[in-house]
Amino acid sequence: MRKFARATREGENVKRFGLVAALLAVALGASACGRSSSPASPTTPAGGSSETTTAAAGAGPGDFGTLKNVCGPGHQTTSPDQGVTADSINVATSADPGFTGRLGLDQELFDAAEVFTKWCNAAGGINGRQIKLDEEDAKLFNFDAVIKKVCATAFFFVGSGNVFDNDPGQKDRLKCLLPQVPAYVVTSQARDADLSIQPLPNRTQTIGATSMLYVQKQFPDAVKSVVTMTGNTPATLLVDAQEREAAKQLG
Repeated sequence: MRKFARATREGENVKRFGLVAALLAVALGASACGRSSSPASPTTPAGGSSETTTAAAGAGPGDFGTLKNVCGPGHQTTSPDQGVTADSINVATSADPGFTGRLGLDQELFDAAEVFTKWCNAAGGINGRQIKLDEEDAKLFNFDAVIKKVCATAFFFVGSGNVFDNDPGQKDRLKCLLPQVPAYVVTSQARDADLSIQPLPNRTQTIGATSMLYVQKQFPDAVKSVVTMTGNTPATLLVDAQEREAAKQLG
């Protein structure tokens, strides 16, 4: 595993980068699940928790929630791997906002990536290395072309979300040993791909049933007759079949 194995020569730097990559992917995954029309979170009332106020007051510029010093300054002198220099780390992300059938598809992945990158770099980067973000628009059907491009330039493939993230793109990614931490994956090839860390697990052997359990508990009469609707593509047909199987198991 080129990226992982050779990069272990800078253990702390790689450990820190792995944490940042996972946080970025989680942030992007959350942004993809939300939309600007989502209701705003309620504001904290006056006289709120002193514990929360104290925690916020003690947070450093590189702290992410309860995690301390996720990003911060440092001094590096080597360029140990592709996409890594003494003062920068190049990461790539991809979405489909250029798809003419629905312009702006997952644009929020790019927006969130930019905000996260600016925040981390302002805090000092990853042990002093600034993140350089490469945003690649797959336009729905050009995922493999994106993979071939970032295989030649990026250290990691982070926070991506592509509708058609299947082969040959996944095979080409593995061929060049490019690790990914996706915001989400769709197709069966991507769901079970190697060199992939999913902050939101979505392997083909399992399916999330939390929403079904919630509806079953809150609206028991509503689950007596259930209909599914999906798109006519292999990925969505598979998910539909899994959802129906899960529903039957839940009664």
